[in-house]
Amino acid sequence: MGILGVFIFRVSLRNDSLYEVLQGILLRIQPDLWIESQRQEATLELLRRWVEGSPYTSALGTRLDKAENGVVEILLPYQDANLNPGGALHGGCAATLAAMGAQCATRMAMGEEAGPFHTAGIQVNYLAAALSEDVLARAELLRRGKDMCFVQIRIETQEGKPIAEASAMVRARHAADPAVFGRAVGDSGGG
Repeated sequence: MGILGVFIFRVSLRNDSLYEVLQGILLRIQPDLWIESQRQEATLELLRRWVEGSPYTSALGTRLDKAENGVVEILLPYQDANLNPGGALHGGCAATLAAMGAQCATRMAMGEEAGPFHTAGIQVNYLAAALSEDVLARAELLRRGKDMCFVQIRIETQEGKPIAEASAMVRARHAADPAVFGRAVGDSGGG
């Protein structure tokens, strides 16, 4: 975003009228930077709604903490509902955080207009248990291709204890029609 953009963001937290004046100055002296900052704000809001707004993520309690420069952080606050029978964070919750982080990093890199998106592959390695503690997923974009993004995700406690590491590939379908799933012989289709 640049130093001026960060300064304007920090000022905006304190004074709306000063923010508007500085925003007008930025628009006049660096219109490309202003347009980019507006795009980043819109993307951040879309990511926040995606991470926090679905019934599933609301039940988990996920919260988008950071999304900038190809890095996304998603917080999963501790709650009993996310535990396995052994009292540790359920592995599916950790895998979900990894998939969400990869999706967010891809959406941030490619823009929402490149969607719909799907996770083409994910590998999760579990390292330790999270016991009665919040966890944070930190997803970092490794490479952006034309249709595919490669993302590395680290899941750890807020104290820095590693819980899981994951790598994922997320594909952008660039406004393609939704996928149609075929049926194999003997496939009841789940019904």
